[in-house]
Amino acid sequence: KQWYQRRVAITAGGAKEAEKYTNVHYVIPDTGVYTGCPSPEDLNFSPNPKYVHYCANETVHGVEFQNIVEAGGRTLVCDMSSNFMSRPVDISKFGMVYGGVQKNIAPAGLALVIVREDLINTPRLHPVPKVWDYKLQAAGKSLVNTTNTFSVYCSTLALRHILKQGGM
Repeated sequence: KQWYQRRVAITAGGAKEAEKYTNVHYVIPDTGVYTGCPSPEDLNFSPNPKYVHYCANETVHGVEFQNIVEAGGRTLVCDMSSNFMSRPVDISKFGMVYGGVQKNIAPAGLALVIVREDLINTPRLHPVPKVWDYKLQAAGKSLVNTTNTFSVYCSTLALRHILKQGGM
């Protein structure tokens, strides 16, 4: 089972997609209103989820977690499309972070994915397209398919600039 935070519109969409492949457990009831983040004591995790997924900053409704969700040792997966490069984040607390670069790093057309190595080598129950086969992507140095070279170039410039300024 996976945990999804339903109060955030973007994560709710991701949870609906996940329901096609697995059982999804929602840790908070669906209120239909996306106005805030649940407090840690409101999170109702299932006993043994494969992972806990949430969206750190959902900009459609202005909902942002100020801290990393405490998942009680469960593998944490986070959509950080709106958080990349906005502040320092302890990536070691996550099994995977991902997101589009179009908000904070470069033009649209590129995704940034950071996957913990032990998860790259975890066998999958279902086949996935090559673009989401992170073991294949890691072995191919992320060049399994043709990348958007303009976005790669722009992100390189942005990241070099940030490093010149002292980094995050």
